[in-house]
Amino acid sequence: MSFQNLIAVTVLIALLFSPSVSVAQIPQTDAQIAAAKKKKEIDERVIEMLDASVNEAASLRLSGNRAVVLALIGDLYWRYDINRSRELFRYSATEIIRHNEDYEREKRDGPVSSNMEFSDPNDPRVEILSLVGNRDPELALEFLAPTRSASLVEAMTKAPVTNQSAGLGSGSGLGSGVGTRIGESNGAGNFDRQRVDQEIALEQRFITMSALSDSEKAIKTIKESLAKSISPSITSLLNTVYLKDEKKAFELSIDVIRKIVGTDLTKNASDLNAVVSILQFASRPIPTTTGKLTYFSYSDTQTKEIANKLASTFLQAVSTPSMTSALPRALPLLEKVLPEKLTLLKQRDLQNRKNNSASNNTQGPARYYDQNTPPEEIIAMAAKLSNERDKAVAYQALSARVGQITDDARAKKLISQITDPKIRSTVAEQYESVRISRLTATDKLDEARGAINAITDKRIRLQRLAALAFQFHRKGGEINRENAAGLMLEAKQQTNPFPDDEDELADLMEVVKGYAVVEPDTAFQLFEPVIYQFNEIIQAAAVLSKYNKRDRSFKKGELIMRVNGNIGGGLLAFRYIQQMQLLATADFERMSVLSDKFQRSDSRMIIKLFILQGYLRNVPVSSGVRPS
Repeated sequence: MSFQNLIAVTVLIALLFSPSVSVAQIPQTDAQIAAAKKKKEIDERVIEMLDASVNEAASLRLSGNRAVVLALIGDLYWRYDINRSRELFRYSATEIIRHNEDYEREKRDGPVSSNMEFSDPNDPRVEILSLVGNRDPELALEFLAPTRSASLVEAMTKAPVTNQSAGLGSGSGLGSGVGTRIGESNGAGNFDRQRVDQEIALEQRFITMSALSDSEKAIKTIKESLAKSISPSITSLLNTVYLKDEKKAFELSIDVIRKIVGTDLTKNASDLNAVVSILQFASRPIPTTTGKLTYFSYSDTQTKEIANKLASTFLQAVSTPSMTSALPRALPLLEKVLPEKLTLLKQRDLQNRKNNSASNNTQGPARYYDQNTPPEEIIAMAAKLSNERDKAVAYQALSARVGQITDDARAKKLISQITDPKIRSTVAEQYESVRISRLTATDKLDEARGAINAITDKRIRLQRLAALAFQFHRKGGEINRENAAGLMLEAKQQTNPFPDDEDELADLMEVVKGYAVVEPDTAFQLFEPVIYQFNEIIQAAAVLSKYNKRDRSFKKGELIMRVNGNIGGGLLAFRYIQQMQLLATADFERMSVLSDKFQRSDSRMIIKLFILQGYLRNVPVSSGVRPS
């Protein structure tokens, strides 16, 4: 190559890889530019709304409400400014501490209600810490001890120290060994034990989540856990180690198997359930890429050791409710790994249920139905029951089992054996609803459409019409969109646009849910008048709560808020957060304007946050509206 050609090639290479001349830079269309501009405007509007909500939170009377609002804002802020999000989480933790102090003051200065004797029914702490943990488990661990109430600290101090821990250890003083014993009662007398168990489980989860991105921390956590008990989280931690060091993961798995084999699983229900979960993972099909495992997997030999330990435990242990519950879950797994022991295990399962049914006959055998109980067996048992309440529970269990059957002939035969005509009709309609869902999910839309006509329960029919309309709409194309619109019109014609009771309101909101996807403009038209009814409901509930000391919807005249959306203890107006979120996804600006029509500042504040939550869940993260 000549010197001149060499220079030419060098210049060409430089140009190709120059930051200012990139082959990846494709000119954007006018539509793309407009969409990006619109997205930026909405992002800025969201941040503006979040900042306004922070200021509004200061006006709330209840420290627990301030904690909830600040936590929700912190969670929503994460995509825009992580440092600001963490700061808001810290403010929320401070408000949890104030909430604990307020609660202790109320107990000290006033009469203690039955709800307050054991714990605070309005405590938002666990929900908030879980929200923080999903974003930053290390931060959630940092908040864990300081935000504990005085009564929880006292319960943990009194918790007995044993050799069995309920889970992973930590540096915050847990791991004192308060797992639930097999056959042990967990009634009101053991309320403190339940609270401590929950606290340890919460810490376990945060420790595991924190270790999942750090192999060295995962190794440390596995070793600490094995020194105390068996945790189902160990497998996830082994996978973290495997991605960094396959040899080390296999060495640790040997320790895990040794721990399982050497543990008496009859003494602790947590250990037993953990081993069942580990076997579920170990016995799954193993995906590979070019002959190599894509993530950690127990060897065939190890899987057999786990299965043999469980089988021997089930076959030798005394029948208890915990054993009766765990064996049916383990049976399908043991069938794959130890088919030679399946007959004995099934016989033991049947004997367990008979023993427990006989020993707990005063409470009815229905309490022992689980997802593995054959529906034919439930039918036979229900026919022998004289107590109507037990019989109703049995048929409820039957309905759930029948819904899992894909053989129409078998399902109809079972339903025909129900002696009570009213219950038989209800179970038949519920089965039809499930069957239509299957038809819709498998794109057998015409067949599903025909089946809907046979449903007499109005609510179920509306649900299925809306679901079918969504499927038609999702398929796209003019004909499918017309079908979707026709189905929604049919559903709409069966509802009252100005509901007279909660049933009519529920029917209308089912239609709003469908239209939010298929035809948003109609959904908004139907929803806007409902807001005025919501305002009446919320205000009426606020007035009535003043005269009912047991009411948990309001406190000191303020709506009690929760992270999980269960606002005001399930107040009617807040059962339809999902519909509001779908409307926000369809048209964020329009739903934002409608949210201002909620009259009370407390309800308006929390609804705006849930609207933002629903909208942001369905939009991509921006490339940095505000640097973190």
